[in-house]
Amino acid sequence: MAVYGVKWHSDATSPTLDRLESNVGLTAGTSFNTLSPWTMRRCNLWTDGTPTAYYGDRCYTDTDVVNMGQVMVQIPKFWYAIDISLANHVAFYISNTGAEVVTNLSGGGNITWAVHPAFIVGGTPVTYAYVGAFEAYQNGSDFESKGLVTPSNTITPATARTVAEHRGTGWELMTIQALSALKLLYIVEYASLSSDLIGYGRCQDVGALDTGYTGLGGPVPSGNASYGDPVTAHYHTPMSYRGVENLWGDLNTLMEGIIVKLDDMPWIAPQSRGHTYSFASPTGAPYVDTTVTLGASGYIKDVYTDPAALGSTAANWAFLPKTTTGGSATTYLCDHWARLDGLRVVVAGGAYDSGTVMTGLFYLAGAWQAGGVSNVGFRTQYLPSA
Repeated sequence: MAVYGVKWHSDATSPTLDRLESNVGLTAGTSFNTLSPWTMRRCNLWTDGTPTAYYGDRCYTDTDVVNMGQVMVQIPKFWYAIDISLANHVAFYISNTGAEVVTNLSGGGNITWAVHPAFIVGGTPVTYAYVGAFEAYQNGSDFESKGLVTPSNTITPATARTVAEHRGTGWELMTIQALSALKLLYIVEYASLSSDLIGYGRCQDVGALDTGYTGLGGPVPSGNASYGDPVTAHYHTPMSYRGVENLWGDLNTLMEGIIVKLDDMPWIAPQSRGHTYSFASPTGAPYVDTTVTLGASGYIKDVYTDPAALGSTAANWAFLPKTTTGGSATTYLCDHWARLDGLRVVVAGGAYDSGTVMTGLFYLAGAWQAGGVSNVGFRTQYLPSA
């Protein structure tokens, strides 16, 4: 049992975080390869949620999804805690059991653990979360996560949901819960709020690139490892975070489970198998009001971390933009929130034509619901049953 944590001096400009607990002395990359939950790995996943092969197995494939299943990244369940007990400091913790005892930053009581919501499906914890290793490609009535195809775009949010769910029960668009889990895994591993440490991603280019740049048929088959190009002005190279290719850059990713209403308040829906709600008419359940107002467009300086301020969602895990003045591309969270007033869906990560201002792990934007957009794509997710 171990706890891996980082501490953010939220009143300081630097995105660098202090390593806490068992994280002290570790470095991003190989130090985490054998530590759960960073043992996440690419796998072939059958329609019923059965893994058929893992990256490195002889039968694993990035392309033959008909015979072996979709190319997904399997993320082991983890517990999280966010400690705001000390003024101007925020500690983020990850545990693989949730049984550890850790004193909070102010020296008072112990922190409280919870299973991360990415692993709560229909109110019940599950062992793994699965997100598409590659951006989604529409093949007939279904989205596929596979290498060496051009990812789909110009699809309306409502149609994209239909296509994602057509594969069968448990198949969805990627949720805000899953994205937030990846954000937390990244900042604890890299001890930084800047995603530029991996690379800028593909953000100054023309059109989407074929999937699989980091796959078996690509130029850098990095598999389960992270990959990117952090050299200034290298804005044409796809990135991968522990097997999730183009988590930022190439195409903005439409997020499931979050919508911003007319008052600029985000509403969040818990993960469940077989959603029955609409992007266009989110009137009540399963969406729940976070009760907070998102900041105006700008670089993100602060996010909502107090669960008491977030209504019954208590969504301190969601990294929702709070303060968006006073930041920059190299300070605080280093990424931008682009707010469009009115009822909006949310996209994440930035795109091939976004430039460095509008690309990164924490980049979020409000987007139109009607009509597909050329720089907005999708990622599949599988929600297992308990």
